[in-house]
Amino acid sequence: MTAAWTTTPELFPWDELAGSCRDDPRIRFYVEPAPPRATTASRPVDWARVLAGSSRDQAFRDATALESYAGFASLAHASTRARMDFEDYAAGFSPAALRGFLTTRVSLVVAVGLALPVSSWSALMLLACQLSALALVPVAGLTWRSARATRSAPRLLLAALALAAGLALPAVAPLLGAAFSFTSFLVMGGFLGLVWILSLDHTGRPLRRMLKMHLLTPAAPGLENRAERARRQWLEDARENAVMPELIQTINRLLQPRMEKRLLVQDTARLRAIYHAGLLVPTRATQRVQEALRRSDGASIAISGARGTGKTTLLRMLCGGESQFSVLVSAPTHYVPKEFLIELFQRVCAAYITDQGFTVERKLAVRRRMGLLRYLAGASGLFLRVALACGLTGLLIWSLAFELAQAANVVAAFVGDLSAGVRSWWEVWWADNRLVVQILLIFLIVAAVPKRHWRKLSWASEPKLVMEARRHYQRLQAEQTATTQASGSLPALQTGFQRSIALKSMPWGMPELVGHLRRFLEDVTEVEHARGRKVLICIDEVDRIGSVEEATRFLSEIKAIFGSVHCYFLVAVADELGASFARQTITGRSHLENAFDEKISLEPMSFELCRLLLQRRVPGFTEPFVWLGLVLSGGLPRELIRVARRLVEINMEFEYALRLPDLTDRLVREELHEAITGTRAQIGRLPATPECGALLDRLHQLSRPLEPDAPLGDLRSSLKELALLASEQPPVLNPDDLPLRTLVTELSTLAFLGMTVSDAFKDNCFDLMAGQDPAQPAAGPYLELAAARRELSISADSCRAAVQRIRVGMGLP
Repeated sequence: MTAAWTTTPELFPWDELAGSCRDDPRIRFYVEPAPPRATTASRPVDWARVLAGSSRDQAFRDATALESYAGFASLAHASTRARMDFEDYAAGFSPAALRGFLTTRVSLVVAVGLALPVSSWSALMLLACQLSALALVPVAGLTWRSARATRSAPRLLLAALALAAGLALPAVAPLLGAAFSFTSFLVMGGFLGLVWILSLDHTGRPLRRMLKMHLLTPAAPGLENRAERARRQWLEDARENAVMPELIQTINRLLQPRMEKRLLVQDTARLRAIYHAGLLVPTRATQRVQEALRRSDGASIAISGARGTGKTTLLRMLCGGESQFSVLVSAPTHYVPKEFLIELFQRVCAAYITDQGFTVERKLAVRRRMGLLRYLAGASGLFLRVALACGLTGLLIWSLAFELAQAANVVAAFVGDLSAGVRSWWEVWWADNRLVVQILLIFLIVAAVPKRHWRKLSWASEPKLVMEARRHYQRLQAEQTATTQASGSLPALQTGFQRSIALKSMPWGMPELVGHLRRFLEDVTEVEHARGRKVLICIDEVDRIGSVEEATRFLSEIKAIFGSVHCYFLVAVADELGASFARQTITGRSHLENAFDEKISLEPMSFELCRLLLQRRVPGFTEPFVWLGLVLSGGLPRELIRVARRLVEINMEFEYALRLPDLTDRLVREELHEAITGTRAQIGRLPATPECGALLDRLHQLSRPLEPDAPLGDLRSSLKELALLASEQPPVLNPDDLPLRTLVTELSTLAFLGMTVSDAFKDNCFDLMAGQDPAQPAAGPYLELAAARRELSISADSCRAAVQRIRVGMGLP
């Protein structure tokens, strides 16, 4: 058990999450007393054994590796810091507590409300006294609380003085000639109320704590609420992607002794999607790509592998991280490099605009209004500076607008009997220092204005690079055309004239397009690198481009955009292109060696990875069925999920009555029936010959025992006839007959492989205990069968030779 688990169990409530998982239909099917349609046992597993056999530490590690945990951890850290600041402020008076109180929304709203009716100097004097009393609230309240906690007489005296001064300040203004308004009573009452709230002990009192938070650190409650919402989101994500997979794997282990050859799976929700972000299994290729991204400052990486090995899944996973700017684009099926670069340029521009928080289709009024509201709601600490800047600006305007005599009269009327002396002193001082005071006011205004935040309020609020991305996007999206036309005629001469002018921006050529794209990517990578983020450009489906030569020419023409610093290009290429790149170790050169810095191959999945993939997705996949999925799919992830999905469908169709040999035969029969149908369609497109007609009729006869409703007793004889079909064909004498012979050989080899798979999973051949561990010798033939399944896509002859060798090793006739 990890330290984080033992010290903070409330962070990851395993019991609560596991209990909610028990009510899930995927789990309840195995642990309830009488699972529906279960024909083998009253209850397959015991819930207490599931909890005891599950690893809480592993679930916690998987949960903390989720992206939702990173967001929750960030908010939790900010909330903790805000809570600590609040406790520091509430412990006793300090300048930081005074600053926090004066910049809260409560103080700002009160100050603005008191300042609204100010229209004269007497009202301004009263406002100054009221604001001074407001500033004494934390001094009196927090000092009083700390004096009671520490029993300090000096602090108690200071609190009493602050309390008396706060109550006396609103009454000072009438002594200076200002009227005592009703707001002064409100200020005195509010002063006493706020002082009383700050002086209370909030330990164990949520309401008091919340009120004091809003008075001292108003951001803390909002952060706590957001952190709590993020925690709930993380726990929901952890329940589905950490706790549920751990429980499923435990159920699979407990099912193993009793359900070794019966598939008790009733849910296929996680088998429907090929790509499931929360259930990806770590592979060696994934680790190599991540290591290549960490150790370099920019690279172009070719990711090769056969179709179905997970190239697209790997690219999606790499583009799904939040600590990077990434774009995933598919290569065109037809070989058009310029159109692809235009599409890539547009996708990069649109993705960058969206990543920066703007919309591709500009909605200026709504965005500016919402941006202003968010700014006003979140920048309460700046209002004091803005108010100070406005006040100083008004004072500067007043000094420039009024005559010196009028200013002196106002000051003299304010001070009463001392007006004559003040006037004489004011005239002399103002005449000597007027320019200095005005310059000083200008500097104070400039210093008080929060300059770095004006961009949020300015009319042109988009950053320069976002505006550049928008210009490029619009430039690439459509060409603007403006047409002017003028016409006229003279009645007498019956003549006319017409003029037409069309203004059209010239399209970029290939060098210009590459240059603009490279410069924009360099600007983006420079900005993102300063923020600590990587830039990933992922290009998928290059293997779908016609031939290897066309794909090579395509990469040769677009490789000009590769090589930007701090920018990573990941390109999924076909296995043939990867082999061409790998041959440079033999020939010393390659067509693609100048395009890519590194090539990473995706290998088929091992038995351990197949088991992890299936057992994390659905409960009930015991190891014999993992072996079956591995053999029939060849270890390719896409095919493995397809086989697993079909296994579950067939098993549910027969209400869980089928065992491992029966399911194997039905899958093999289904695959051969589809292969015969496809082969007959391909033969039908060949030039019509007597041999083609006879072969089509023979395949039609052989397909009847392979139909879904046919009895399984005739399956082996049909497979044997199909396996011998290639040897019955005459030698190829005419090159035109070679395609027909190739189709027959491939179909015959598939039937030979299917017959071997059917024999290998019979009860008298499949040794469960010896076959569990792939390191045991008994597991070797099954691993070789999976390799032979992959070999069929390369060479039917080599696949047949491998299958024959496997049959001899297993002692099959």
